[in-house]
Amino acid sequence: MPNYLSPGVYIEELNDFPSSVAQVETAIPAFVGYTEKAQLNDSDLINRPYAVHSLAEFEQIFGTYCTEQFDWCNSSSNCTAMVTIDSQHYYLVQTQPVYLLYKSIKLYFQNGGKRCYVVSVGNYQRPISKEDLITGINLLLNESEPSLLVLPDAVSLEHSQCAEVQSTMIAHCGTHTQNRVAILDVQQAGSLSLSVQQFSNNFTGHIANDYAAAYYPWLVTQALPSSAIGLDNFSIRARQRLADLLRPKSKTPNARLLKAISALDSPKQSKRTDLIIDNILRANSKAYLQILGALKTAVNTLPPSGAVTGAMVNNDETRGIWKAPANIALNNVDTVTASISAQQQDELNGHPYGPSINGIKNFSGRGTLIWGARTLDRGNTEYQYLNIRRSAIMIQCSVQNLLKSYVFEPNDENTWAIVLSATNHFLTTLWRSGAFAGTKSEQAFAVRIGLRETMTTQDITNGIMRLSIAFAMVRPAEFILLNVEQKMQNP
Repeated sequence: MPNYLSPGVYIEELNDFPSSVAQVETAIPAFVGYTEKAQLNDSDLINRPYAVHSLAEFEQIFGTYCTEQFDWCNSSSNCTAMVTIDSQHYYLVQTQPVYLLYKSIKLYFQNGGKRCYVVSVGNYQRPISKEDLITGINLLLNESEPSLLVLPDAVSLEHSQCAEVQSTMIAHCGTHTQNRVAILDVQQAGSLSLSVQQFSNNFTGHIANDYAAAYYPWLVTQALPSSAIGLDNFSIRARQRLADLLRPKSKTPNARLLKAISALDSPKQSKRTDLIIDNILRANSKAYLQILGALKTAVNTLPPSGAVTGAMVNNDETRGIWKAPANIALNNVDTVTASISAQQQDELNGHPYGPSINGIKNFSGRGTLIWGARTLDRGNTEYQYLNIRRSAIMIQCSVQNLLKSYVFEPNDENTWAIVLSATNHFLTTLWRSGAFAGTKSEQAFAVRIGLRETMTTQDITNGIMRLSIAFAMVRPAEFILLNVEQKMQNP
């Protein structure tokens, strides 16, 4: 008893809950890819996981977008952009690696993303390679916080290398860490059917498919504004062809426009001169605006993982990780690159042993919606839904953190009672929040611990404490059947 020396009223704080389970963070993705720079004060952050809290902080440390270079090509096959001028089609193709991380991060924050980890594996002078990206993935093995893994730059690789990187992502999540989920992009391969078929061939029967989810098709976004597209996007050779396309055919051409077009035939000008020429062309040439519009669409056509991850994080924050991250509108997205019919939706869902792919669809008056919440593992009835897998990870990691507090504690009834009480309290809170099915807590979950419950005498002798948890997650109402009856008019 404290030694009170003077009369008065004293307050003592007593801990009625000596131990409790704290829910782990579920909405912290880790992005791996290439950035303009990776510098914090005098520290080089290349190949060092670093947490940022906003797009402004990301830009300060890692820079912004890479100015993509285009050249003209003679065929529509493998072209990046097409523009029609005077009923004639012209084609453009990108002539350098396509770095997607910055634009994906921007979409992530625009769709509700918050704190995230970034692993920069190189700057824009470094070609995209599977070795770099796999190295970046492995650097996250010692980071306990990330709950999602995202690599938009993977789709810029050749098909087989992209598949190898994405397989590494799945193994990282489902085999090595088991505390996070990989968000994958499906590479575009011409048609929807071909894209889905190539992806399915790579991941059918993967050992950890329930630790990954894939999304398709790609998104036409507003990641970069019109002001980000201009003469800088054309190579020297492309500028010369551009001059030929822009020369007016009228007998009384605009002298100022002609002078600007003539400057395109000259060696590349200073940045200031380029800006002046660009402004003149924008003000006087409709064809130039058409070409810039086609380029803007091309550079803003992005894999969906960044936007989807932002929406998923926002869903966790506002509704709970147990709510399916679907039927959610994506911000700063104009449309999708492919419309999905009912038959094609069946293709995305896959056959019973093939991977499921979550579709993204446009709906009139509702915008562009995430239209699926499945893991790749369609054949796994227990973990075929993304929210079920992620909720199970959250519960497992949260309770695991509690049990770490009891390493070296006596393996007896007192310790078991504390662990049982803390775990029951945690699961009851989740049940009341809507995470579990059942009108009573007994129907929603069950926790067992103790001798002849989960442990034998030999277990206790060997210092092994076993805790068993069973819970019934609420599954999405993915298929809703509507019966309509018509009542005949009375005679």
